Amino acid sequence: DDIERSVMVKSVADLISLEPGMDVNGQGMIRGGDMNSIAADVVYYVDGVKMTSNDGLTLNNFTGVGKYDIESISIITGGLSAEYGNAQAGVINIVTKEGTDSFHGNFEYTNELGGANHWGPNYYDAAIHKGHMEWDNSEWVNEIDSTTGKLAHQKIDYTKYAGYAIQANITGPLMKGVSFFLGGRTNNNAVNSISPLSHSADNFEGTWKLSLNLHPKISLKFGGVYSQNWNYHSVAGVGGIKGMGDDGKNIFLPMENASSGKIINTNQMSYMAISHMLSERTYYELRVSNSINAQTPEDFPDSTMEIRKDADGWFNLPRDVYAYDEGKRTRFQVKFDFTSQFNKNNLLKTGIDYTDYSVWARNYSDVLNSRRLHYIGYHHRTGNPVQPKQFAWYIQDKMEYKGLVLNAGIRMDHFDPSVKHPLTTAIAASDYFYDTFTRFNYDSLESFGLLEKTKPITAWSPRIGVAHPITDRSMIHFFYGHIYQLASFYTMYGERWVNDGTRDTDINSNNLNDDTELYNTLEESFFGNPRLTYEKTISFELGFDWNFYSDYILAL
Repeated sequence: DDIERSVMVKSVADLISLEPGMDVNGQGMIRGGDMNSIAADVVYYVDGVKMTSNDGLTLNNFTGVGKYDIESISIITGGLSAEYGNAQAGVINIVTKEGTDSFHGNFEYTNELGGANHWGPNYYDAAIHKGHMEWDNSEWVNEIDSTTGKLAHQKIDYTKYAGYAIQANITGPLMKGVSFFLGGRTNNNAVNSISPLSHSADNFEGTWKLSLNLHPKISLKFGGVYSQNWNYHSVAGVGGIKGMGDDGKNIFLPMENASSGKIINTNQMSYMAISHMLSERTYYELRVSNSINAQTPEDFPDSTMEIRKDADGWFNLPRDVYAYDEGKRTRFQVKFDFTSQFNKNNLLKTGIDYTDYSVWARNYSDVLNSRRLHYIGYHHRTGNPVQPKQFAWYIQDKMEYKGLVLNAGIRMDHFDPSVKHPLTTAIAASDYFYDTFTRFNYDSLESFGLLEKTKPITAWSPRIGVAHPITDRSMIHFFYGHIYQLASFYTMYGERWVNDGTRDTDINSNNLNDDTELYNTLEESFFGNPRLTYEKTISFELGFDWNFYSDYILAL
């Protein structure tokens, strides 16, 4: 109810920024660590499913749950219990709403008035363009781009665009003991700046849950989240996409166009969860989930054009640039937790967490004077997924006595990279193996016995937390623990190959760019290391909380 009454809150990021211990800019930052960098120091859960974000070339953090679809948000900003791992800064838990035994619905339409987000001088009046904006020169105004057949200089009134956002959900029973919840949102926000779009690109985010309570002691839930959006793709600073790039010289590039087409971004997660009460004091939860993040390029050209200018030689004209981003990350997860209040003072909890990954990604760009290939792939093969395995086990005991609450536990994290790697760094420095992309071949290395299977890594994390209530309004707390975090997949598996724009060589002189010749002039710029160990943080915390008035709490 508090979430729904928060009129100014429009997104999960807004809600998170209101929580104690979070930054106020909606970046998900806790104690200097954040969920919006490739490090992913803050871990994000939806309905108990970890939304892994740093297993690709770039961060892909899904927070697409509408505010009316959220039942509760809990944030752990320090003192992580043994249940949580791979999070050096904190944990954000979001629980979505469940179905009800009667039909309900909610609909919200938010209107954004034109010009509401624009202030300051007009972009067309920028000082850098003094003497080049010749609106009183009919020849300049009517100049035609010979390639597109359109006017080379067209002014748009970017301050007038209005926008809107829609959120809605519906819930109710399907039959006795079975209920559903469906929620979704989309926005058409105005873009009050120089851009190829007057509104945000098409987008949708949805949440669903099916709850089955067919037995007093057993509940079964199916649920998930889904989102899709797209964005124009351009890696070219000159003539790539309409905007203020290249010192504003891209200002007249066409609307609804980009030099390298579009990228479709799809995120989806689905799960099955069962909760079984074995007795009044003991129960277990089993959660099986599958999540997918995918990038799909569309409408990108197969070659790159030279830089084009208007007749005055100042403003850029549109051009094609051969570039694309593509990839797919799939994670199959199994999580099992067992909880028992075996006496009045002790609450025991133990569990396991297993994740099976399948990840590949490929970003390529050719801007004439620079060719770049970034990718994650199995054994130096683009498009082939790496398939590492991750496993964790924990046990903890929460002990409550008069004037003292103690939570002690231990956690074991295990990661198997599931790849082979050159035996020594001397091999990695060899010109023979690392001269160009095609001359570096895992099959050749293996035939010479120069590869070895990367060994799995294991880390043990002791944790202990103590709280002592001083009064009914104040408390002292202490925490000590080891926190381990896995490196990003880019630093472990990623490769980056570049050159100065040199074309691939037709080695067999057949006038074709064969698969064995692809990228044969690209040189190694970065090569991931799957032998990296866990990052380690030893955390000490001593604090004091005082509820000195009403809802106000002083935390030191």
